Amino acid sequence: KNLIEVRHRWDPRAPGRQPLTLVLIAVCVFVAVITQAGEKLDSPLMSYLWFAPPRDTLNFFDQINWTPTKYIDAGQVWRLVTPIFIHFGLLHLVFNMYMFYLFGSIIEARRGTLRYGLLVLGVAIAANYAEYFFPYQMHWGGAPTTRFGGMSGVVYGLFGYMWMKSRFEPQLQIFMPPSTVVILVAWLVLGWSGALDQMVGGSIANWDHTAGLAVGIIVGYAPIAWRILMRK
Repeated sequence: KNLIEVRHRWDPRAPGRQPLTLVLIAVCVFVAVITQAGEKLDSPLMSYLWFAPPRDTLNFFDQINWTPTKYIDAGQVWRLVTPIFIHFGLLHLVFNMYMFYLFGSIIEARRGTLRYGLLVLGVAIAANYAEYFFPYQMHWGGAPTTRFGGMSGVVYGLFGYMWMKSRFEPQLQIFMPPSTVVILVAWLVLGWSGALDQMVGGSIANWDHTAGLAVGIIVGYAPIAWRILMRK
């Protein structure tokens, strides 16, 4: 049981099929085409994908008693997930889709579509809710807005999951190169520093990234922690 097969561990290509990964990428590309990569901020499609329709886009009566979670509380629970399909610009879309495919295809092939789908769902909800909660409720981490989106929070969640599996369960053949760890952690730190805001010409969803990474690490390490606890 201590034998680890390493022939494919260094191969970034994931064996098997990755249907969910490809479907999610297709949805992101479709939304980007319809919304001109986020240029049509107030289009009907975007209004259904935002965490909440921005207050300044609503009529007078809908603005009364508006809150960021008003529509979710009314049953539009898809809004906890759908911001991941929104991207702002071609570079944002291409970078996120590349990283999402790189990480997602490996996890889906190694761990199965169902388990992978639940991971993506959980990370998406936690990341999007954090991007709302901390600016609006805690007044921490930038100006509050419901106009946020992107797959990067999920990417950080998948990264955190793969990081833990690579380090503590190498037999799963989910390998995360140390150089990638350094790059993504450095990118997260730069985002919090504010240095990236001017570089990309907009605000970085730092809470989205941070919450996604935290959930990925927790989910990835939880089985290891449980086994350690049971051996004591």
